[in-house]
Amino acid sequence: MRDVYCRYWLTAREEIYGFGEYDKSICNLICDSVPKETELLEVAVGTGYPLADFFAKVGYSVHGIDISQDLVKKCRYLNPKIDCVVGDAEHLSWADNCFGCVYCLHSSWYFPNLNQVIDEMLRVTLPGGLVIFDIQNRNNHQIADSYRKRLRTNTIPCIVRRVAKECGKQLLRGTRLSVVTF
Repeated sequence: MRDVYCRYWLTAREEIYGFGEYDKSICNLICDSVPKETELLEVAVGTGYPLADFFAKVGYSVHGIDISQDLVKKCRYLNPKIDCVVGDAEHLSWADNCFGCVYCLHSSWYFPNLNQVIDEMLRVTLPGGLVIFDIQNRNNHQIADSYRKRLRTNTIPCIVRRVAKECGKQLLRGTRLSVVTF
């Protein structure tokens, strides 16, 4: 993934997808829920556009991680205020309880072990913090073929059960979770 997907994403976000209503809604949700002095972490930050870039420009302290060195390099160039690093989302390098908000959007289907990524996102989030991630709807006719190629169909219920169990544990801990599906 590190070397393949980045070729597309070096320009696709800006040139093809832009800063859509979905992204704006997520930004509004975070701005309405998280004070400006809160540190944010974007998992799979890519080039930083549009989310990390937006948050840095409105005054948040934004950190990001991506597996692609090329994407991180472009992120640093486009917005030096974003503190981004090359790394693996399944093994975040930050200590426990660092961020008031951790989010991962448009990327969860790239992770070989989504459960591990969610565990790591929860680990680095402060108690009472906010965790947001989206999961692409496998029943969407536009992406169903892609899912069939990537996952055995009987693994989805297992993943959902594990994610639900972990989310339940974190809710008891006081972490606010938002799962966005589309």
